[in-house]
Amino acid sequence: MRRFQQWIVYALESAVVGFIFGFLRLLPVDWASGVGGFFGRNVGPRFPVSKVGERNLRVAFPEKSEAEIQRLARLSWDNLMRVFTEYSQLDRLWDKKPAIADSQTDARMHTAVEVHSRIHFADGEGFYEMPHSRPPRIL
Repeated sequence: MRRFQQWIVYALESAVVGFIFGFLRLLPVDWASGVGGFFGRNVGPRFPVSKVGERNLRVAFPEKSEAEIQRLARLSWDNLMRVFTEYSQLDRLWDKKPAIADSQTDARMHTAVEVHSRIHFADGEGFYEMPHSRPPRIL
């Protein structure tokens, strides 16, 4: 009986995620990512697990103020939820013809890598975000 109940829970969770992904597929990529970022920044920090992340940030960055720790935690939630929502858009983000160097998707991905790596390396946080389709480029 317990296995059946667990199966029901998994089926319901799967249906919810499928519904969310279906809704996100109706949106353009940038909008879907923005929705994820909005919910990540505004809802994510309210989960109890966010306290664990904040505690880890305090240990990793003892010189940071409490406001800065809160900001980093919000940015982490923003990034996590953007990744989740962009997962529903992978076929639109992925360059299916990598031999074409001037494709719109390829240019967009390279621009994102350059902007994020400059921002994150410039402020010394140590984050490096990149699509995993190519080796990182040192800028």
